[in-house]
Amino acid sequence: MVDALNVLEDDDAHCVATWNGLLLLILRGGSTADLRRMHTVIARGTSSWKGRKVGMVVVVERNSPLPTAEARAELMEGRRLYADRLAAVAVVYEGNGFRAATVRSIATTLNALTKRLLPEEVFDRVDHAADWVCAQLRATENVNLASVEVQAAVNHARGLRRRQGTAA
Repeated sequence: MVDALNVLEDDDAHCVATWNGLLLLILRGGSTADLRRMHTVIARGTSSWKGRKVGMVVVVERNSPLPTAEARAELMEGRRLYADRLAAVAVVYEGNGFRAATVRSIATTLNALTKRLLPEEVFDRVDHAADWVCAQLRATENVNLASVEVQAAVNHARGLRRRQGTAA
């Protein structure tokens, strides 16, 4: 199943991969320059999806530093750049406790205050995000993916750096 994972880029800052009409982003931390480079990688990886909208799952890993104002602006620019290619975006801010809850609360508030170009939700766990993005794709794009398969693809993408032995 995840053998078809197409890894576009994988480094200490992020992993960008595609799988069965999903764009997977694993954010491990990194600079605004890393995010700008990521936009180029995403554009290259999604160029073959012309006329077809896809789902996107973004996982901000538990120990990732909070994005700076400049990095948040770059993430918002990405949302604008890919709005015509995306059917739904699920963003996972992992962790529990005060810091994680605050980050999710801020992200949810910012989503509510900005113009919504497409369905986007914030989650605390990958399984909840997978359930939601699968339901969105089924309803809007007639794409049937199983939540457990999406979770497996995300976990496969997340583990790439660890398996390569290059994680910080």
